[in-house]
Amino acid sequence: MTYKEALEFIDAAATPGSIYGLERISALLDRLGKPQNSLKFIHIAGTNGKGSVSRMLACVLTAAGYKVGCFNSPFLVSPCEYLSISLPGTENYNPVSATEEEFAKAAERIMEATLDLLGDIFHTAGSYSGELFSSDASDSPIASHDIALSLRPTAFEYYTAMAIDHFKRNNCDFAIMECGLGGKDDSTNVIPAPEVAVITRIGLDHTEMLGDTISEIAAAKAGIIKKGCSVVAYPSEAEAISVIRETCNEKSCPISVADPGKLSITREGVLEGDTINYDGLNDLKLSLMGSHQALNAAVVIETVKALRLRGESVSDDSVRKGLAGTVWPARLTLISSDPPILVDGAHNPQCMGALCETLSKIQSSFSGKERPVAQQQSQAATADVSTRRFIIVTGVMADKDYKNMYKQLAPYAAKVIAVRPDNPRSLDPKEIVRLFESYNIPAVTADSVVSAVESAKREILNTRSLTGNSQYIGVVVTGSLYMMKGLEL
Repeated sequence: MTYKEALEFIDAAATPGSIYGLERISALLDRLGKPQNSLKFIHIAGTNGKGSVSRMLACVLTAAGYKVGCFNSPFLVSPCEYLSISLPGTENYNPVSATEEEFAKAAERIMEATLDLLGDIFHTAGSYSGELFSSDASDSPIASHDIALSLRPTAFEYYTAMAIDHFKRNNCDFAIMECGLGGKDDSTNVIPAPEVAVITRIGLDHTEMLGDTISEIAAAKAGIIKKGCSVVAYPSEAEAISVIRETCNEKSCPISVADPGKLSITREGVLEGDTINYDGLNDLKLSLMGSHQALNAAVVIETVKALRLRGESVSDDSVRKGLAGTVWPARLTLISSDPPILVDGAHNPQCMGALCETLSKIQSSFSGKERPVAQQQSQAATADVSTRRFIIVTGVMADKDYKNMYKQLAPYAAKVIAVRPDNPRSLDPKEIVRLFESYNIPAVTADSVVSAVESAKREILNTRSLTGNSQYIGVVVTGSLYMMKGLEL
């Protein structure tokens, strides 16, 4: 099977959309020999911060000498990212995506398991002569609606199963699994009790599926807690923590909550990460930008402490190296300095609030004394801070609370370029244009995020060359992670 054939198989064989429940993936993994029973897991649920926590934790464990599989979603460039494994003993602590060949090999095993899972259906297709998994073949039994949807895994379930099987076959010491949606009924919850269940910051998102209160959403996330695991939580709202603690009591699981009182920021970064102290660990340099990463790092440290209590060996030096070496593309990532281009997948109001906090600090730094070095060397830093804002490139899913998101972002926008993310759920860019025009902010559409960024760069550089100045600080690319494909991250 080639990589192209692997993608075609998943596209044709999967039930469209997202469907809750563990029946399909459990049956699929059964036919793969239950690889989930041969791995140590760290399971991560939450509304925001899952990816950042998982990547920092993966880097810390890799620095400590462990081989770590890391399953994050959605992917940015290629589904090969779902099958990422770190390489202990190297200077790069970050998980590395599978090659296309490795991905195809994993998909071939999944295809064989699917044939077994749905065997009865194929056995009745004796006269079939087309491509078994081709969505283009009108007589393809797997692509037809004759197969009960309840039997066919979704694409995310296929990717989850592929990742677990891949991590097991590559002898990973740990597999870090990030929930796709919710917790209790998310396909990643097919795993047995993890070493640590981590619950990051909880907020209102996916309310149509998880509930419209913090307590209901916390209950869905707490569904990853199983008897025998340790639990670490972000210090979310009191009602969320109460639900998590109640679940821990029911399951007899020890819990630790990251403590803001033990956290201090000793050096605040603007276009770089902060330096923090937490619970006796001092001068920890964070590579990930944004003040919200300090508490995420505290969650990572609490997780390390929980692992130590379970007999794992992770030194303070490994924590220091891992936090300083984490790379997490499209999460407050600076991809250019002149002009500054900041990329962040802020896809809900909480994420957007964290981004806007960073934009406020960047905006303030351009007032003079504390502006970034790259801008001290540029004429672009001479304008009055009160008049200087950003060109925003953005796209979003239609089911998100985008009006609240963009209300927060509007004060930082001098101009908006709206694009359509590569997803059927995406919002029409014209809706974004109309919304920002209602705030008296000029807005246009573009065919792609790449062309939008190039247009924004030209406008900044042209106004600078014509006037010796610029009304723009830089470019901010934000919204859905599905819109980031094509950027050099």
